Amino acid sequence: MPLNTFDSDDWEAETPEDQNQHPCSTSKLEALKTGDPLWDYVVEYLIEETEDPESRKHFIRKILELGCVQGAVTPLIFAKDIYAFYDRFEPQIDQLYRESEQTTSQPVHIEGDDRKQGLAWFAFEEATRQIAAELGIARPRPRRF
Repeated sequence: MPLNTFDSDDWEAETPEDQNQHPCSTSKLEALKTGDPLWDYVVEYLIEETEDPESRKHFIRKILELGCVQGAVTPLIFAKDIYAFYDRFEPQIDQLYRESEQTTSQPVHIEGDDRKQGLAWFAFEEATRQIAAELGIARPRPRRF
């Protein structure tokens, strides 16, 4: 079933004020930036990949439902790009991995033979999940950034 199950006539034009109140508005995402390189990269990617708050919300949910393995995150499709992402954010990825294990009291299972790829996907998906929780569009867990 497609995400958009209604006609364009059902849409009401949103004013800029309405869009600023949307949980996925650019201003609300910008306010989530912390100075953490990985976190801020994911925030900026979510802003740049979408045109408006509603499509951003659907994009975030797509990442959470399908994960990086389905190709939803363009910079994490090809191996050389995935490795560059991992190398760029390795300290933050390692910290997120350790904190996730501590928070859940269970090991984080990284699937597949390529650990760098699995950890890169894990980090992007987990950061997206935490951002979605901050925006109120996903179940919250303790923020680790």
